[in-house]
Amino acid sequence: MNVWRFPALLALMALLLPGCANLKQMAEAQKPKAVVAGVSVASLSLQDITLNTRVKLDNPNPFELKAAGLTLDLSVAGGHLATVSQPDSSLTLPASGSKEVVLPVTLKFADLYRAVSGLKDKNEVPYGLKGSIRFAVPVLGDVSVPLAYDDILPIPHLPDVKLQNVKLLKAGFSSVQLQLDMLVRNPNAFAVDLNKLGFRLGAQGKTLGSGQVSSLSLASGKSQTLSLPLTLSISELGSALFSLLTSDKPMSFSLDGQADLLPGLGVWQPDSMTFHSEKSLSL
Repeated sequence: MNVWRFPALLALMALLLPGCANLKQMAEAQKPKAVVAGVSVASLSLQDITLNTRVKLDNPNPFELKAAGLTLDLSVAGGHLATVSQPDSSLTLPASGSKEVVLPVTLKFADLYRAVSGLKDKNEVPYGLKGSIRFAVPVLGDVSVPLAYDDILPIPHLPDVKLQNVKLLKAGFSSVQLQLDMLVRNPNAFAVDLNKLGFRLGAQGKTLGSGQVSSLSLASGKSQTLSLPLTLSISELGSALFSLLTSDKPMSFSLDGQADLLPGLGVWQPDSMTFHSEKSLSL
């Protein structure tokens, strides 16, 4: 009878030992690690910016771990702006392995302007990401792994187009020749291209002339003055406006237009812009 009990005991031990080993592993469970590997701009426009936060996670345990949720707070210039929360994350870390996840965060510049005073006059602003990822770890329970990252956020601005001057070049019996000086400034920390830059010059509520510049490239922080000739028909101007143009009295001029904006950033898709400028000038 005892002869039969010994093999049965060995079989029982063979079944129990792996379970004991697993219990020991769980009892010695370690806290996973997390670090922000980097943040990149996924998309950028005049309305918003999307940041891709790359988080590297390491699991030192010989068994897989499942995330119980994540929270990520975004602060700009020291003030809290937004929170990204996923209470039921489906993220799983492999046993004794690592994984990199991407957490997208989209910010609207209108919200930034309301939260941070003077932002419209800046090309960049400091920001910070701070949060945690929770994991369900045997024995330890829900473990919170902290995340933190600080960097600089680019703030895009429209190019500034202004009416600089209008000069009378020549006045004849049938036409008037003017020169329009238009100042274009790029306030950004990156280059921009303006394509199909259309403009209309007006005075005293009447359109004097119009035209288009096919393309203009501006390096970061640079300005350029465009001197554009305009030939006006006296019959279309009218005698009153012709008299004002050929006198030394100041006149109110207006400049309106539009252009296709192509920033020198791969993540920024082409956009359109309009502009308006007024100035009182004596010819």
